Amino acid sequence: MTSDRKLNGENSKSEMRDMISYFEKSTGVFKEALSKTQEEIRKTEKAIEKQREDMRMESGVRRFLFWATPIFLLAQTIVLIIALL
Repeated sequence: MTSDRKLNGENSKSEMRDMISYFEKSTGVFKEALSKTQEEIRKTEKAIEKQREDMRMESGVRRFLFWATPIFLLAQTIVLIIALL
């Protein structure tokens, strides 16, 4: 299309329809991709939260065993002393 046609407004309605049609189709694709990405983000957030909970549980177990080990060793020592007497 030459610049004269653009200035005179020839074929502008069909071009406008084509542009509108293109934008409707492309925004539909973008919306679909956006919704898929948002769903993946939600799944990732859930996985991260689950991992955090697992790490908290593991941390608690480690903390318990850190403090319980000397107590268990003391109890074992006492039992061995009593057994050897």
